[in-house]
Amino acid sequence: MACGNGVAAHKRNSHMYLDARGRESAPSLSNSTRTSLQAPARNTFVELDATTREHNGAMGNWTRCIGVTVGAALAWCEWKTWRASRDALPVDGIDPRQVRDGEAVLVLGCPRPRLYRWRVRIALRSTEPSRARFVFSGGAVRSELSEAQMMADYAESLGVPAANIILEDQSRTTVENVTNSIPLLADAPAIKIASNTFHARRARRILRDESPELAARLVRTRDYIPGEWGPLHLMMLVHEALRALVRRKL
Repeated sequence: MACGNGVAAHKRNSHMYLDARGRESAPSLSNSTRTSLQAPARNTFVELDATTREHNGAMGNWTRCIGVTVGAALAWCEWKTWRASRDALPVDGIDPRQVRDGEAVLVLGCPRPRLYRWRVRIALRSTEPSRARFVFSGGAVRSELSEAQMMADYAESLGVPAANIILEDQSRTTVENVTNSIPLLADAPAIKIASNTFHARRARRILRDESPELAARLVRTRDYIPGEWGPLHLMMLVHEALRALVRRKL
């Protein structure tokens, strides 16, 4: 037993020492030993931090790339819409600020309230209601009331005199909107077509084909305002592109 206790005491004492007060304590590690033990943990943290920075950098690059792409797409869309607002017009009809007494504003119908109201507002901001006459064109396609009547009611609520309103309530297509309205536009000194930009351009082209004489009196409307309705211009451009693609296939 004594031998065993001596061995155990020797083993214990080999790892212990007496401090200045005679108390046993574990021996302190040297600086080199402590550094060697801490180095792997420190290296691990450095590697994790570098990996995190690399990941965040990659995410930041992707975010910037997506932002630049979206911004470029929206800018291109605004440019295309601006170009369309000036297309199929005579040279002296580009300025939308010109207003002539007795000019006619043809407003193309739509069954969707938000869109036909927008078209009415485009018509009103493109002229002086007291000096112009408004031709609201559109039949009863998806409603009991004709599109022309719904637009006329809205225009009156915005202050357009009833005497300055003419209804064309038989049309069911854009071509009919234009051809059925030609007799109502014949004596106007200037003609403006109010709708969303690409639709208005299509109607101007139809008028140019059907009546070059009247098309020579066309004046640009204020159907394009940069950034109006947020991404709506992009949606309109995509719709027009898809429509053109379908027509080519037919």
